[in-house]
Amino acid sequence: MIQRLQPLLDLLDNGLALYRRHFFSFVMLSALAIVPLALMITLIFISISRSWWSASEGSALLFLFAVIFALFLLAIYMVGWLSRAAAAALDDRPLQLREVLMLRPGRATLMGCFSVVYLFVVQLLSSLVSVFVICPIYLLLGMIIIAVSDNNPTSSLTTFLGMVMILVFILLYGFGFLISNAIYSSLIYALQPWIHETRPFGELIQRSLDLVAYRFWRNLFVWILAGMLVAALGITVLFTVGILLSLPLSFVLDTSSITYTAISVCMWLLGFIVIIPPLPIWMTLLYRKNCQSREGNDLEKMLVEWWYEHFEVKPSTNTL
Repeated sequence: MIQRLQPLLDLLDNGLALYRRHFFSFVMLSALAIVPLALMITLIFISISRSWWSASEGSALLFLFAVIFALFLLAIYMVGWLSRAAAAALDDRPLQLREVLMLRPGRATLMGCFSVVYLFVVQLLSSLVSVFVICPIYLLLGMIIIAVSDNNPTSSLTTFLGMVMILVFILLYGFGFLISNAIYSSLIYALQPWIHETRPFGELIQRSLDLVAYRFWRNLFVWILAGMLVAALGITVLFTVGILLSLPLSFVLDTSSITYTAISVCMWLLGFIVIIPPLPIWMTLLYRKNCQSREGNDLEKMLVEWWYEHFEVKPSTNTL
């Protein structure tokens, strides 16, 4: 079991190593998207708090929809930029901004449409699992506890069943958290053909679905583990930036001052900028690995290595 999972663990480790080697480049690309995202979110809150929001509801709603659409589109661009940068780093090519940032608006819009439909379908499936699997478990445990407590309210069995229900609730909540992480990780993975390949719209949809289904359970393990690592990294970085660094400032500056607010916002932005890149990097590595395996390139590489190991000469194309 460990031997089968070791290549997937190595993939995550290689992704972190790639991030460390090109840390500055990935952080700069992440900042190109995170800073405008933060400005747009701030603009939304400011617009909601203004008096003109109620005075012109139609214009305000249209403006809000436009800003949300721009947020979503910018997030798509960010995934594309980081994924292309990861591909260039894997090929030992210099990270050229023109190559990395060259994602046409038409392609980005199609990626956004695909993302909306993909998330809707996957969320619908997860909701069906929740309704037909998780809810009956809660209902069954509740009925058992009610039946036992009616017969003997002070029974230790009632207390035990209550503890079991709390434990089951925690476990199912954790399961839901893992599935949520896997959904968003799988979305970034499904977008990889749209970022790296030039195919027609229909072929790209089929390519994405084929790669999601190919070695699904191995992919699911990587999606869940990658989501957990990003969550753990996010909690650590945001706790360090948002609390440990902001706390000393509260003793020096007034917490209601503009300077304190500006410094705190910059620290939080810095934390998000550092957290974002690993997930697209991991999904790019997984995409590359599955493409090579599906097309047989990894088998050819293994045959070349085996031949060289036994005969100390590289085989020709005709030999293979």
